Amino acid sequence: MSNSPSVSPLQRESAAWVPLLSGAVADRARAAVDAIAQELSLLPVYDAGLGAGAAGRALFFGYLEQAFPNHGHGAVAERFLDDAFTRLESAPSKPALYGGYVGVAWVAQHLRQFARFREDPDPEGEVEQALTEHLTSDSWNGNYDLIGGLVGIGVYALERRESAQARSCLQAVVQKLAASATFTSPGATWLTPPERLQGPIRESCPAGYFNLGVAHGVPGVIALLSVAEGCGVPEGLVAEAVEWLLRQRLAEDSDFPAWLPAGAPNAVLTPARLAWCYGDAGVAAALALAARASGSPTWLRAAHSIARAASQRAVEMTGVIDACLCHGSAGLAHVFARLARSLGDPSFDAVALGWYERTLMYRKGGVGVGGFCARGSVPRSAGEPTRADSSFLSGSLGIGLVLLSAIAPIAPNWDRVLLLSCSRAEQPRNAR
Repeated sequence: MSNSPSVSPLQRESAAWVPLLSGAVADRARAAVDAIAQELSLLPVYDAGLGAGAAGRALFFGYLEQAFPNHGHGAVAERFLDDAFTRLESAPSKPALYGGYVGVAWVAQHLRQFARFREDPDPEGEVEQALTEHLTSDSWNGNYDLIGGLVGIGVYALERRESAQARSCLQAVVQKLAASATFTSPGATWLTPPERLQGPIRESCPAGYFNLGVAHGVPGVIALLSVAEGCGVPEGLVAEAVEWLLRQRLAEDSDFPAWLPAGAPNAVLTPARLAWCYGDAGVAAALALAARASGSPTWLRAAHSIARAASQRAVEMTGVIDACLCHGSAGLAHVFARLARSLGDPSFDAVALGWYERTLMYRKGGVGVGGFCARGSVPRSAGEPTRADSSFLSGSLGIGLVLLSAIAPIAPNWDRVLLLSCSRAEQPRNAR
């Protein structure tokens, strides 16, 4: 088993997507995808968004149409996308990627890579114009993160980067991120202030905290700024952020905590669960994306070392309790499949295979959505009752997309919304 990248990560990344599952396991995955699709096509939708609404379902069925054409999936995708825009017209929505109109716009733009959805949903660039005005107004005071803040808006702007309005929007995002950075000795980071925290976390972090998860924290900023070259990223800012991030390991090359309380240098910290949203797997993936975009072999080696240590963690120590994309087995399967390509190390494919198989083990007939149930976002909820969940991050929609990528030779570029791959408008440079 290799301990370092064996081929150019650019060669792996540019190669055609090769699904990892075959034979009986692939048949089980296909059956799960079909069951999820059948139920998602019929279940009611309650909002427009990517995270738990009509736009997320449009994304799922759009990819199904490419993998299995002539089964009516394209028509279902169009129905859900139309529904998402109708809902936006009739109800106010916030500028968020996962829970607002930004995610709807991202899905509509992203699906344009497929022939059936080529029509530009926003030919005048009204969304990015509105976002740019919002970002440059004196009253703007939003989050910086991927799920609901600046990084998520940046992901949308990257998807439409060929337009001048989108580039202006991305520049506004970069300016906001640069202006809100906290410079330490050494490095740069981003503070989540206490007023944006709730419950026990706010009580334990009265001065706020520094979040180390891709979904809500610094790794997401690093990934976005790395692929935003030419949009005003201050020289050295990404390097300082990477330096700060790597210094937060609790053990050499691994074991990142979920967050650091601000103003509490002696706080007792524990490793985060292993997941996309928090922990070593997500950190490695974000750092690998930054390494590819910047051409830094040092960051590439650091990402590889973190990913290697994460891949060796015992299953019972990962905190995985269900199959979801955000913090479950499907998410880890997909992250390691991507790491195999971005790091140029096919040994991570074997790790991904193990997590795909565990994902299928969670499926039980006649329950949840397509046989999958959700348990919760923290390991202590393992004893709580399961629930049906149709959403992208914590439910069956995301599981379905992951399993589809394991059986169909269609590049899973939907994971740009997770900052696991680069936008088609941004080509990573060769490692220097």
